[in-house]
Amino acid sequence: MKVGRRRGRIDRMTEKKAIEIERSGDPDKIRWACRKLKASRKRYKILRVHDWDVEKARQIAFEVSPSIIVQNLSGD
Repeated sequence: MKVGRRRGRIDRMTEKKAIEIERSGDPDKIRWACRKLKASRKRYKILRVHDWDVEKARQIAFEVSPSIIVQNLSGD
């Protein structure tokens, strides 16, 4: 999938879900992951990050697209 000038692949896709895992905690990489999710046509867009990055990722995800669900890595 192409977002801007860069290409990227979603980490996990099912029939209705697109799941992207971002482990670094870097805001730019979280934003890039959110853009990839936004470009996917799946109904459920899920971003998984470390526990200590969940709040930061929620703020960034809401700026990019309010439909992105942010979870910790265990899926809670």
